[in-house]
Amino acid sequence: MPPAPDDIDRRVIAALQVDARAFERAVDGLPEIVSCWSTAGDSDFVPQVVARDLDHNADFAMNTVRRLPGIRSMRSVITLKGIKVASSWPLPGSPSSAEGE
Repeated sequence: MPPAPDDIDRRVIAALQVDARAFERAVDGLPEIVSCWSTAGDSDFVPQVVARDLDHNADFAMNTVRRLPGIRSMRSVITLKGIKVASSWPLPGSPSSAEGE
C-alpha cells in the first residue's frame, strides 16, 4: 500500500528540517557570512556576505555557498550603497529607546 499523501508531506518536511540544521551549522563556520536570517517567503535563508571584492564574492558564491547542505537554488543581491542603515531599533522598553525619552 502506498503511503498516504500527508505521510509524504511529513517526510519532505523532516528532510527539509535536517537540511536546514546542516545549513545552519555550515554557515556558522564561514567568516564571510557575518549574519544570516531564517525567513518566510521565497527564500528560506538570507545570509549577509562580506567579500573583499566582486571576484571574491563570485568565488565564495560559486565554490562555497552553492555547496552548502540543502542549497537547491541561489540568488544574490549586491548592495551599491546604504541609504538609511539602522544600528539599533527604537522598540518601546528597549535600552536604546529609554535614552531618548
